[in-house]
Amino acid sequence: MPIISKAVRWFLVAGMALAFLGLIGSVLLQVFARLFLPSLPSWTEETSRIFLIWMVGFGGGLAYRERAYVNVDLLINLFPSWLKTAFVKVSDLLIAAFMILFTRQAWLQTIRMGLRQTSPALYIPMQYVFFALCLLGIGVFLFALASFAGGLFNKPKGEYA
Repeated sequence: MPIISKAVRWFLVAGMALAFLGLIGSVLLQVFARLFLPSLPSWTEETSRIFLIWMVGFGGGLAYRERAYVNVDLLINLFPSWLKTAFVKVSDLLIAAFMILFTRQAWLQTIRMGLRQTSPALYIPMQYVFFALCLLGIGVFLFALASFAGGLFNKPKGEYA
């Protein structure tokens, strides 16, 4: 299982890095155009948004793996250790179940609306943008399930359970 863990993590990190580089490049081009060119390329703002959406799509699972999402653990910290563990396991299961529903709806959205719509400036089908939501759901689902199962993926330091 560590090979699977490394492969999934590498894929998500590489995708997030590429999306981040695309976002930075698009924004820098827009800044350069505002300062030095007579007109702005119309597509830079749209590409920035698309790269941001994809960065979140790739980074969502990684954020869950690192327990980087905001949570209120004031009450949980008062529990004994065994109850903290139980609470986290139930939370992981509920999040995994929600991600199944989320991913299903994201997929339906991708199929229903993404095939009919194109982006205004780039003229690309919106299904390519909407699919980032599916990737977000799959990533969070995998890491929530792995956290519940314990040991499939390496647990990050600082996990409170």
